[in-house]
Amino acid sequence: MVGGVDRYMQIARCFRDEPSRSDRQPEFTQLDLELAFANATDIMRVVEELLLHVWPLVQDIRKDCCLLQTPFPKMTYSAAISQFGSDKPDIRFPFRFCEPSRNGSVGFKIPSSTVSFK
Repeated sequence: MVGGVDRYMQIARCFRDEPSRSDRQPEFTQLDLELAFANATDIMRVVEELLLHVWPLVQDIRKDCCLLQTPFPKMTYSAAISQFGSDKPDIRFPFRFCEPSRNGSVGFKIPSSTVSFK
């Protein structure tokens, strides 16, 4: 960082310099954050503050948006994999991996013929 500026943000229109794929847009808009001497906690704080600032504008357009509360939920990679089986869990739903009971009770109604304990 030069000129005594310890941080800046820019919104940039980007074009992919790679062959087209069905799962990627050839052009997109990105927010570029540059922070001098920042750690992961600093970056998460800045992104949370930024989203809290712009979220009311989103809510004006999309009335079905939820309210944001800080701090945003955080979890380790290990916790995400062990609880959800994914490093990008959808935490809107309370479904977690768990060890089924050995007595045959799984806590929700499913046909008993589909569950076998060996």
